[in-house]
Order: sequence, then structure tokens, then C-alpha cells
Amino acid sequence: MNVVDNDQTNAKNVALVLKGSELSTKVLALAMKFAVKQGKKLTLPKEYNGKQTVKQLVNQGVGVQSIPISDETVKSFENVAKKHGVDYAIVKDTKADPPQHIAFFKARDADAVTNAFSEYSKRVLEAKREREKPPLRNSLEKAMEKSANQEERERNKEKDKNKDRGLDR
Repeated sequence: MNVVDNDQTNAKNVALVLKGSELSTKVLALAMKFAVKQGKKLTLPKEYNGKQTVKQLVNQGVGVQSIPISDETVKSFENVAKKHGVDYAIVKDTKADPPQHIAFFKARDADAVTNAFSEYSKRVLEAKREREKPPLRNSLEKAMEKSANQEERERNKEKDKNKDRGLDR
């Protein structure tokens, strides 16, 4: 079942008013043909979904908000916005130093925007943590060094123990 906005429904309704003393079927048929021909000329404004230009977003007549996003997270934002059905537009702000992207958005309801941004911020924080983690190779090298040092200490301990007893090997 398709739900249609009232504005779209009203735009599709046609009123046919005829003035005359006699209304014959022939006159009614001509009037209907004329009305259909005129109706075909009228086109409804195209409704865009998902990624679009800022102009298209603003022309939809719903409040538009914006947030700055970094270059690395643009793709992440696009994926989350598509997933949650948020209409958005991304513009690169070259006047800022360093240049950054600005995401303009609207949604059919506030919950979709809230969910999209909570997931987006979670992804950004995870990506930041991943960048700050030391490389696995470094951790592995440190663990191997520690293990080698511990083995060396245990060998030395065993030698000292044997020297104290007078058993040299």
C-alpha cells in the first residue's frame, strides 16, 4: 500500500466546470478530452530521495540542517544516511582551512536523523580508535622481546642456583 502526501493528492485532483444550458454527451466528452490533454502538460515536481544537490533539498520545503564532516568519514556518512533513509547533500567547503565537507540533511522524521547520527558518530569513534591503536607488529615484537628476556632470566637463575650448590655445568 502506498501512502501519498496530501499535497500530491490535491495536485492530482481535477475540477471540470462547464457553463451552458444543455449538457450533451458530446460536449461532456470534448470537455473531458480537453481536461486530459491539459493534465498531461502539468507535471508534478520530482521528489528526490537519498543523495541530492542542496538546491533540490531546499526546494522540498522542509527545514534543512547541516554538520561538518571530515574527508575520511564522507563515505561512512553516505552509507549510514542511505541505510536510514535520510535525504542529504554533501558540499565541499573550500574556504575553510583545511577544506572540509558539510553535510546538509533532512529526513521524513526526526527519529531517522537521530538514529543515523548516532550510528555515524559510533563509526567515527571506532575509526579514530583504530587509527590510535599501535600496529600489531609492534605489539608482537615487544611480546617476543619480553618472552626472550624472561627465558634468559630463567636460564641465569638456574645457573646461579647450580653455582650456589656447587654444581657447575
